[in-house]
Order: sequence, then C-alpha cells, then structure tokens
Amino acid sequence: MRSGFGKLQWISFAAALLLPAAGIAQNNNCVWLNEATASGVLGGTVTLEAQKNEDGGGSCTFHAQKEDASHVLQIEVHLVKDASQGMTSSEAQCTSPAISLKGIGNQAVSCGADAHSALGEQVIGYVRDQAFVVRITTTGKHDLSLSRELLLQDARNIAEQVAGSLF
Repeated sequence: MRSGFGKLQWISFAAALLLPAAGIAQNNNCVWLNEATASGVLGGTVTLEAQKNEDGGGSCTFHAQKEDASHVLQIEVHLVKDASQGMTSSEAQCTSPAISLKGIGNQAVSCGADAHSALGEQVIGYVRDQAFVVRITTTGKHDLSLSRELLLQDARNIAEQVAGSLF
C-alpha cells in the first residue's frame, strides 16, 4: 500500500490553497484604475480599498502616505435612472462652484472637494446610465507635488479614463 497523496489528492490540495488567494485578488482590484497609475498620481506607494456592487458600480479608494501628508484618490460609480438627478446629488458635495468640462462623459463638471483639513478637487459626470465621481484630496496644503491645479489636472485625467471605461 502506498503512503502519501495521489495525483488527484495533490490537485485538490493545491486548488484548496489557491482558491482563497484568487478570491482575495478579485476583491482588491479596481476595475477602473490600476494601482500603478494611482501610485503615479499620488506620488508614492498606495493601498487600495475596492468595493463592487452587483449592478456594475462600486468604489475604489487609493491611499498614499507621504511624509506628513495623506493623499487619497477615490472613484465612485453608480447606476442612475435619471442622470440629471444623479448629477445634482453629486454636485451637492462641491465646495466651490462647478465648472463645465468638455469631452469627459456627459455633462461633466469639476469643483472643489475640500473637507476639514484636506484640500481636494473632483470631477463629476455620467456615461449612459452610470454616474461617476473622481476625487483627489491631500492633507498637505503646502505640498507643491499636489497643488490645487495639479489635483484638478489629475482628477480630469483619471475621469477621462473612467468615462472611457464606462462607454
């Protein structure tokens, strides 16, 4: 009688070990942006928190810690029945007047996203029946690597990618 695992038992054992890892990888992916791009935007190594809804929407939050400042890039996508209502509710989060943007989804706008001690910019828009928000914030108000102008430029660039993926 042979001792040890047979071929089928080894395959089952390997599958049992690999399945949890595959499940973790799927839950930690952002379908609209990868970690390398987010790292480039935020200027450092990022951690990712991603949630996906059954309707195809969800959110991705990338965090980067840089010296004494925290940088965050958030992407939110959700299904809307009435795009104008979705835009109105998202624009209610603006901390500065909304400015119309061309070429990024439908009726996209940019506006401030300041909160507490964080400086931020965001782009809000929709494609078909999906509304999206791209928000970049930093607690380093005097950090020239993420000035308000750069935050807006980066938010626009990421919003173009998100809108493109939603088409």
